[in-house]
Amino acid sequence: FLLPVIFPLLPVAVDQPVLPQLDVAPAPLVNAAVDEPEIWIAFPTEGQALTPVVLVGLNFADEGYAPRFGITPSIPLFQFGLDLPFLGKASLMVTTAPPAIFTGDVDLYLKKGLFGRESNRLTFTYL
Repeated sequence: FLLPVIFPLLPVAVDQPVLPQLDVAPAPLVNAAVDEPEIWIAFPTEGQALTPVVLVGLNFADEGYAPRFGITPSIPLFQFGLDLPFLGKASLMVTTAPPAIFTGDVDLYLKKGLFGRESNRLTFTYL
């Protein structure tokens, strides 16, 4: 008889569900499209074998990219990069034109490894 009257007055423990804590981090400022290597200027654009060539562009200094003249790889002699917010890494590279058998136009580009990324292509003329 007293149970229905006392039952609403008894304390009842209710477990609160534990919500997972989410770590909020800002979105990265650089996306995949900005990370692509890009050559803006090659100076000079013509020359003979072992001619020093300066490459200026974005996102290739100190990243493991090697210059290629046609299918012939070259060795970077000097590289310098400066990180710029919202743009990427301003890059400068000094290399030499490798020996070539034929004269004429070849594609000058940067490539990472054997099957890696490639940059845009400029024209270099062997004299």
